[in-house]
Amino acid sequence: MTDNSSLLPVSTPIAHFLEFFCLFGAPANAQTNPPVQVIVNHGYALGFCPDRGQPLWAAYQVAAAVGDGDFERPEFFYDDPRLPEAWRIGTLGYGRVAGQTYDRGHMVPNFAINTQFGRVAQFETFFMSNIAPQRAGMNRGIWQRLEKQVIRAYAPERKQGRDIVGPVFGADPPPITRPHDQLGPVPEGSFPPLTAPASA
Repeated sequence: MTDNSSLLPVSTPIAHFLEFFCLFGAPANAQTNPPVQVIVNHGYALGFCPDRGQPLWAAYQVAAAVGDGDFERPEFFYDDPRLPEAWRIGTLGYGRVAGQTYDRGHMVPNFAINTQFGRVAQFETFFMSNIAPQRAGMNRGIWQRLEKQVIRAYAPERKQGRDIVGPVFGADPPPITRPHDQLGPVPEGSFPPLTAPASA
């Protein structure tokens, strides 16, 4: 399959981490539009879509651990300084769209990266490049529980695993306005952590 994704140039120095997070390679983007920029972080990787102002997929690895680090949750979200200014969507919340309240939903969870990769990697989960609009009830309910179960239940059972998550879009998603008059589509849901063993 042809892959029309490209690596964000500033990710080049740590591009070797991509194989660590994506066991079978990064998801391919068969379409030329929308474009996808692969961003590699210290605890995860993602495919960011500038046209949609959010990731289309995000991948990370978890492992069983004897003990966890557990840093305080950062107070703020951050525009990703590695992105061109025109692609940055601002850090404000999403508010209400079509009668629903939407949160800034982490695709790669703060909790998993905090406990597995440390403080710097945790801060990277608060880049808006890792955020998608997510219904408040889902974000604060089942999604939050799933994020913790990946670490507390699945990783100890399987020793290691790699997860991939992302938004799911309907045929005609409602738009949301961001700074610079960008219009981003609102997902109708998110696909939950799809975990594969860390070794084939």
